[in-house]
Amino acid sequence: MNIEIITIGDEVLSGAVINTNFSWIAERLWSHGFDLIWQTTVADDPLRMGQAFLAAANRAEMIIVTGGLGPTTDDITLEVAAKTLGVPLVLNEEALSEIKNLFKKIGRTMTPNNERQAWLPQGAVKISNHFGTAPGCRLQCKKSHFIFLPGVPTEMKGEFNESVLPFLEQINPGRIYYSKQFRCYGVPEASLDQALREVTMPEVRLGWRINYPEVIIKISSKDPQKGEKEMALAERIIREKIGESIYAEGDETIEERIGRMLKERSETLAVAESCTGGFLSNLITSLSGSSAYFVQGVVTYSNQAKQGMLGIDEKLIQEKGAVSSEVAKAMAEAVRRLSKTTYGIGVTGIAGPSGGTPQKPVGTVHIAIAGPKRTSEREYYFPRGREWFKRAASQVALHKLRRMMEKQNL
Repeated sequence: MNIEIITIGDEVLSGAVINTNFSWIAERLWSHGFDLIWQTTVADDPLRMGQAFLAAANRAEMIIVTGGLGPTTDDITLEVAAKTLGVPLVLNEEALSEIKNLFKKIGRTMTPNNERQAWLPQGAVKISNHFGTAPGCRLQCKKSHFIFLPGVPTEMKGEFNESVLPFLEQINPGRIYYSKQFRCYGVPEASLDQALREVTMPEVRLGWRINYPEVIIKISSKDPQKGEKEMALAERIIREKIGESIYAEGDETIEERIGRMLKERSETLAVAESCTGGFLSNLITSLSGSSAYFVQGVVTYSNQAKQGMLGIDEKLIQEKGAVSSEVAKAMAEAVRRLSKTTYGIGVTGIAGPSGGTPQKPVGTVHIAIAGPKRTSEREYYFPRGREWFKRAASQVALHKLRRMMEKQNL
């Protein structure tokens, strides 16, 4: 099945809003073995939107549209789609009831314009929205299926996971027959590629995706006769060549892996952050149930905070500097001791773009892990923007913790 994604919105086309909806949907499709052939971003213009819908219907069997389902006058996606596809808009009483119930639940008065969101193209199947007011819908037009989803990311993701993905898996006869992905850490993409030169069997497709500091490898096959056998052979070669760099399979992220390991061992974690500004704690607590193993996170951004909250020696900071191996170790050990946890993480660095020196340039970060038997520390260098720096440092910290936890079993 050929799939196209259409993103609606002036703000996306102008660059004012980053098109994260496309990247998220594309990743979900890729990881579940679906073929994405085209992506279009179009302004809130009826003529151009209609042209985009017709063009997509001529080249794709499934068109996923995001954006323009809100209650305001510029939210015209369904109005344009209905006109373009030759069907009227009709009031969906079930959708209207769900919108009213949501307003009642949150204790707010529903305004008349919210009723616009319950008008769907005739013949469309409603997709319930459990995260907001905009219901999605799917509509078949000749050989193509249109799926309309809200542009608000949380609402779009909820509808996609709950309704769209199961629908795609149900109706898609051309879906990749076998698919498996491996999440790798600690080896550059070029080195992995060199090591996997042997995985060239015609029945198996090898795909790569970089999500620094990780590399995600996917193998897939559409051959119903030989696919299973060839996939098993490809997996064996992959594990023989790069098995040590594989930390998880499927969709499991590093924060999910850490959470699972801590739960299985009945162990706990606390973190002390400086340059990451709470990003590491946010990653850990983004998972439901993280309170079972995460005790606390402190953002000791200033030297005074490091001294007052963690008890770091003022002389140590003065002699070695706040961004140093010694201070990172002291932070990890202090937060572990004060929190009475199994592990403690300490992160201190220079996110930039200012504050660097020739000896400690912007992008320098020290990450320390304090465990039951020892404290491990290493300096890293991530010379990019602040947000990229914080994400990279936080994920590397979790991978560093994972490696220590794995060695505890040896």
